[in-house]
Amino acid sequence: MAIWNPWHGCTKLSPGCANCYVYRRDESIGKDASVVTKTGDYDLPVKKNRKGEYKLTPADGTVYACMTSDFFLDIADEWRQGVWDMIRERRDLNFFIITKRIDRFEECKPADWGDGWDHVAICSTCENQDRADYRIPFLLNAPIKHRFVASEPMLEEIHIEKYLETGLIEKVVCGGESGSKARPCDFEWIREMRKQCVEYNVEFFFKQTGAVFIKDGKTYHIERKYQGSQARKAKMDYIPGGVKMAEVIKINDKTWRIEDGMVRFLLFCGDEKAALIDTGMNVPEARSIAEGLTDLPIILINTHADRDHISGNAAFDEVYMSPAEEENYREAGGSAKLIPVREGDVIELGDRPLRIIDNPGHTPGSIAILDEKYRVLISGDSIQDGNIFMFGKFRNIDVYIESLKKLSKWDGTYDEIYPMHGTFPVKPELIPKLIEGAEQIRDGKATGQPVDMFGNPVNLYKFDYAGFLCD
Repeated sequence: MAIWNPWHGCTKLSPGCANCYVYRRDESIGKDASVVTKTGDYDLPVKKNRKGEYKLTPADGTVYACMTSDFFLDIADEWRQGVWDMIRERRDLNFFIITKRIDRFEECKPADWGDGWDHVAICSTCENQDRADYRIPFLLNAPIKHRFVASEPMLEEIHIEKYLETGLIEKVVCGGESGSKARPCDFEWIREMRKQCVEYNVEFFFKQTGAVFIKDGKTYHIERKYQGSQARKAKMDYIPGGVKMAEVIKINDKTWRIEDGMVRFLLFCGDEKAALIDTGMNVPEARSIAEGLTDLPIILINTHADRDHISGNAAFDEVYMSPAEEENYREAGGSAKLIPVREGDVIELGDRPLRIIDNPGHTPGSIAILDEKYRVLISGDSIQDGNIFMFGKFRNIDVYIESLKKLSKWDGTYDEIYPMHGTFPVKPELIPKLIEGAEQIRDGKATGQPVDMFGNPVNLYKFDYAGFLCD
């Protein structure tokens, strides 16, 4: 996700504003949050780098606007048209606008809004029944393509069945209040809202417990860093039809694999911290999923930077990756600070060392990771029984062959291989077969079948054990 605050500061409007986190934060640094000012990030969506490319890319995820103010605040009226112009220009991005002032939408929408813009979602907050009954009708009657409702902070049990039955609300988000003066959130309120969403087949997300959480009559005081993970552990989220973008599968007490339908990624936990290895193709919420599985601090390691392995990277400020992969990562839209890892480096999770093995060829900076304690090799895309991509400017079949041969140095140190595609797991005996197949392709001894991959004419070389897609 990306945060865009074109202006900062707000005026309190309703009970949900009483303990506003923006006011708390500004007060701590001597600022007055009721003073609304245009920010230096006003033009963030259209800022460009030295190459003339937009700094914000689709790989950064959904752009959340005005998180330290309100998009429809009257004080910001003079600046809003410029913001609409930038949103119109960046139709390649998805924008998410959260507001307590949905009643001002009609007078604030752009002239060419029509029946809504496909790349803009509007979320109306309703902290109690009174605000739900006032605001949600405005949301439903406005010409909006994507409508969301957020009850955060949730201050009481709320019933919105008559609004859900319209079929116009895509998703409901609930959560408790954070901060030292937080008002309590009762788990029964969350359960009731979820029940309503299930009844009307509307997606539901329990975002956080809040600082004061009541469950089964007992009050819990929860530290800020655990409020999200505790909500995940409640397993209250609901996706209509049971369709899951990510299926979490436990391997052992300290290891999980997450399948997103196209690719997988992994969570490894030690005694001191956890490592998320890749973040999948369709899972921008990868970090939240991991936080729901462990309370340990989480680092991110990328086996490589193809787009189908970095969909959730935007939630991390840093990523462990081979420096040889940086060009690929930046071209794919990655923006996190790169912490370089090289052959022989060991990332210690706490009684679980992860050893880095350079494994280029599929991409220049592909790495394998040896989990010495559990005797597992994480192979990224280089070792699998699916179709291995060897077309495009970052692929090199000669380097790939040599990398697989060098893995013989580690023979006997692992029993299984965890690939990010195909069958899970695979056995080490697959490696010599892949070497043989790649050598046949390189030497012109294999016959390929012409296929189209994303508009690229390539050859598919299919063997009994795997396939290769090559230029």
